[in-house]
Amino acid sequence: MHRIKHKHINYSKQYLEVAMCHISQHNFNDMKIEEVIKPPTPQQQRIKSLQLQKDNVAKQLKAERDRQKIAKAQQTINSVKLG
Repeated sequence: MHRIKHKHINYSKQYLEVAMCHISQHNFNDMKIEEVIKPPTPQQQRIKSLQLQKDNVAKQLKAERDRQKIAKAQQTINSVKLG
């Protein structure tokens, strides 16, 4: 197995101060996790899945109705042109 040689880098005090100034107390508060989100229960997952299915079916129904309206309008236009 290969051994990895670690390089020790000697940073100057000035460089460390510049690097650390980006992590101030103000920025640190922004990085905190405000709440821990628990995974949904199986019941919650089922409800969410059913709601998503309902929304998708509603979108498909609207798209089909719109498609049929457009087809009917095109048929009417074609019959007026011919008649």
